[in-house]
Amino acid sequence: MTTILCYGDSNTYGYNPVNGLRYPKDVRWTGVLQKLLGEQYAVIEEGCNGRTTVFEDIAEPWKAGLGYLKPCLNTHKPIDFVIMMLGSNDLKRMFHASAKEIADGAEQLVSIIKEFTKEKQGFMPKVILVSPPEIGADIATSEFARSFDEDAIERSKELPVFYEKIAKKYDCIFFNAAKVIESSKVDSLHLMPEAHKKLAEELGVGEITLQDIVKELEKPARDPREDMPKPILRSDVLEMKDLKPGMILKGTVRNVIDFGAFVDIGVHQDGLVHISQMSDRFIKHPLEVVSVGDIVEVKVLDVDLKKQRIALTMKING
Repeated sequence: MTTILCYGDSNTYGYNPVNGLRYPKDVRWTGVLQKLLGEQYAVIEEGCNGRTTVFEDIAEPWKAGLGYLKPCLNTHKPIDFVIMMLGSNDLKRMFHASAKEIADGAEQLVSIIKEFTKEKQGFMPKVILVSPPEIGADIATSEFARSFDEDAIERSKELPVFYEKIAKKYDCIFFNAAKVIESSKVDSLHLMPEAHKKLAEELGVGEITLQDIVKELEKPARDPREDMPKPILRSDVLEMKDLKPGMILKGTVRNVIDFGAFVDIGVHQDGLVHISQMSDRFIKHPLEVVSVGDIVEVKVLDVDLKKQRIALTMKING
């Protein structure tokens, strides 16, 4: 299962500019993307009305994307891709932010995504940094005119230049949404259904992502960790039913989590080495002992065929 986290504002939430409600899932670009990619992929919606990159609204400081990012990443791990589209709300007059300052906020979030996931899940997801659609020409007469000055239009047009530089710096995929969609004529800020559909299509099968990531998504058993060493298999152990407590095997660490590590021992089901079974010394986190891709020697503790669970230990002589 490939997990794609979509981190954004009201245009990821699916705000309907016509009635102020939320579009149905099959209309929102995240829902359309899920349908395009299929059941092998989990598209997670994390859109919040009013979310900024790092700027805090005095009345609603919890809407800043910075504060919620780490809990969000930790909740949904392991994450293979993060699609982040933020910046529109940062253009509000209350923040007095230039395009460069908004981009600096986006860069801070990208850096956290990279560093935090490396620590918590053992590998970094591919980040698709999306520069949001431009503020519409009629924002001054929109119901949101109280929040946005007309100069927000020009500042929104400046964002792609800065976002692209961030993407290059952090090895992200850059996507300029303004090239394929525009804000609605209704409020000059939110997307109409056809724009949601177009955005999903461009992210899912459009030219830029078709060249950069979709070819990986569509490969059988695609995994961003696929370049890691293959597990060293025993000829007499091919399926879970072949496993017996006490067997000593070699395998490849596929994922590292807070309470242990999952190891591929070649039976089509990864086994779990609990943190208590990783070392004779006390460790605070499994990454002190193993990393994704390591070849490790493990001993089988228990096999539960009914629940499809394998318990392993790295304390071979324990």
